[in-house]
Amino acid sequence: MTLKALTKKIIVRSTLAVLMALTGTNAYGAELFYVPAATELTLDAGSRATIPLTIGLTNGGLSDYRLFFLNTITGGNLPLDWLQAFPSLSFLSNDIPSDSTTVTIGVPSQTPSGTYTGRIVAMAAGPQGPVNSGDGMLLSVRVSNPCGRIPDIEIASFGPDKTRSNGRQNTVLSVSGKISMPNGCTLYVARFQMEDEYGRYSGQGGISVDRDNRFVLRIPIGISQKRSDTDGRSYTVHLYAENELGGTHFDLTAHVPRNYKK
Repeated sequence: MTLKALTKKIIVRSTLAVLMALTGTNAYGAELFYVPAATELTLDAGSRATIPLTIGLTNGGLSDYRLFFLNTITGGNLPLDWLQAFPSLSFLSNDIPSDSTTVTIGVPSQTPSGTYTGRIVAMAAGPQGPVNSGDGMLLSVRVSNPCGRIPDIEIASFGPDKTRSNGRQNTVLSVSGKISMPNGCTLYVARFQMEDEYGRYSGQGGISVDRDNRFVLRIPIGISQKRSDTDGRSYTVHLYAENELGGTHFDLTAHVPRNYKK
């Protein structure tokens, strides 16, 4: 480059910089564009997919710009934390006006069926600050989840078992029932926790179910009571079950009556 050409380039850059500073705007009208402008895909809950995304800059002039491919999601219900771009950062210039990334969409396993949409919006910043982010890329994700709802806990029987008393000081609190779910659901967690009114007995653990999701719990408890306790000793059992769509709680309270040992 000749000295005359270099001098002219410096003058142009300086003139544009002064104009930007005086007006507070981007003199080039720089703006991002997205290829593709829209993408649709269908995913099962708990699965992942990748899509290509190219982002470019128009009217960028002579400046260099730092580009963040995935800045935010606007205009919909698509969660930002489902998305990850790699690479996440690039640099644009007059010589390199666009660059590409791969966007990974990961749908959590607990996501209900439905359509989730939003616009992926990037951010590019140059010497004078951020440029116009453009319209973004419209992303529509149709999620299919064969599990239609959270579990239901159905109780068949519940109470202290007199036939299993031990020296009339201890017995077993029996709980039987079923964890009901639609076909296609997976039971991730089933557990219980017990609380004693007197704070002497406590227990917690997993709930084992058979092929029909039926269960039986036998929890050791005490039956002795304080003389001042006129309404009997109470125990509370907290049940919890969880599948792909979330969890449900069910609480039970049993009373050991005053005449239990008679």
